[in-house]
Amino acid sequence: MTWANDHNHAMRVAEAAHDALKHGDYVRARVLFAEAGMLEEQALRKLGPNQTRTLGITAISATSLWLKSREYAKTEQLAYQLMSSANLPEFARKELRAILQTVWHQQVQGETDLKFAPGQVHVSIKGGQVVTGGAPADLILSRIQTIENLFYRTAELYDKQPLRRSGLPSKHIQQMCRPWLFQSPPGSFQFIVAIQEIAQRSLFPDDISDARTLTEKFLSIVRATTEDPENELPKIVHDGSYRNVFLRLSRSLAPSGKGFEAMEIKSLDDPIPVTLNAETRALITSTIREEQIRLLSPPRELDNTITLEGVLRALDLDRDWLEVSVENKSIKVHGVNDTVDDVIGPMVNHTVRVKAFMRKSKYQYLDIEPAE
Repeated sequence: MTWANDHNHAMRVAEAAHDALKHGDYVRARVLFAEAGMLEEQALRKLGPNQTRTLGITAISATSLWLKSREYAKTEQLAYQLMSSANLPEFARKELRAILQTVWHQQVQGETDLKFAPGQVHVSIKGGQVVTGGAPADLILSRIQTIENLFYRTAELYDKQPLRRSGLPSKHIQQMCRPWLFQSPPGSFQFIVAIQEIAQRSLFPDDISDARTLTEKFLSIVRATTEDPENELPKIVHDGSYRNVFLRLSRSLAPSGKGFEAMEIKSLDDPIPVTLNAETRALITSTIREEQIRLLSPPRELDNTITLEGVLRALDLDRDWLEVSVENKSIKVHGVNDTVDDVIGPMVNHTVRVKAFMRKSKYQYLDIEPAE
């Protein structure tokens, strides 16, 4: 048997493991990932000393497969063994260090009395003002809050709750969906969102069997919102009001290109990330605008829109207005009652762009987004 035979066999078994994950057969997935890891280790032993790049790629693959099988001691042992090799290329050494950090993170979780669902979400923010392991606090905190809101909205959607316009999620939803943050391996600014497992399965709606399924639903909605909001999102989220909220929350995650360049969100079980960048933000804004053209009467008012860029100083959703300070002048914008507070609330005291038009000498609200 050659390296290619063992490697290709490992990839076929790994593909079967991913299929098992998609169907919720987590026990079988772990067994298959372990089998794929053993096959990839066999492939490693058949490489010559001059095949350094292939060695690096296969080393990363083998340790990643063992990690996905949740065999943390084996993952750690193999990573250390490979890192001791003088032939291992630097790119692989860097990836193995990151895998070791993930192993330690999973082991720390296992030492607590709390249980966390598999399929946790890895978030990575890159470029611009973000450096390795650090980023401006306001930039990160607003994104963390938005991700938490997206999880709660996902739970409310599948629990068939009417759209919440204001206030906190119900205690029932907060029990069902309690996000935790964990440190992630260094490299840009990264963190892991884990959902705490709960003992009462009856709290989950019919479409969600456990916290892991909730995470999968969250990722599918964010992926559809950012990649194909016009066609895919309506297939997953049938309610137009919920779609509007998911669009606006996801847009708040995406960068304009000033503060940072890209955000990646992925499951630790799925190597394909959801990527949000300036193009993503423009796509979502275009989708929102198309919906406004469809709903606004008369639509010609959109031809005379004004962009107000300034600091959002106040809002009152009950009285239907917000106030933005533009060049030290306070401007009141009316007609915001369709906005939900977890979309607009995090923007208070931050620089925003408000789209509006004039009607009867008053600014009428169309849209708001962070300006950074």
